[in-house]
Amino acid sequence: MSRKIIYVLLLFTMLPVLIFAGDGRIKGKVTDLSTGEALVGANVIVVGSSFGAATDVNGDFVIMNLDAGQYTVKASYLGYQSITITNVRVSLDLTTEVDFQLPDLHDCYSLLTEGPTESRKGAVRMVPPTRTWTQMR
Repeated sequence: MSRKIIYVLLLFTMLPVLIFAGDGRIKGKVTDLSTGEALVGANVIVVGSSFGAATDVNGDFVIMNLDAGQYTVKASYLGYQSITITNVRVSLDLTTEVDFQLPDLHDCYSLLTEGPTESRKGAVRMVPPTRTWTQMR
């Protein structure tokens, strides 16, 4: 009988710890690299998991309920180059801050308008970048 009482007391003692176990969070901001403007609705995901978030009107996001560990986080937005940050360390009950500055695809590719011809008036083609990403920094 005393063993059962000890188990019950141990269960009630540990119950709050199990219920209120803290989880880690990743928060940050996604902005345009050239203008610094917030990117509303950008997607931020934890690669290899189902965790992610979309940015609000200020470009801010929060990903909650992450276990402690190291993660790879990716931010993407239509018309912008995706950026991936590796080795993002998350600790229990702490918030890790990760900010993204996404380059506009126009910074990576130049749009050239070809001269008007009978068959291709106003045609636009993509030209490969003349600078690499590391040279743009």
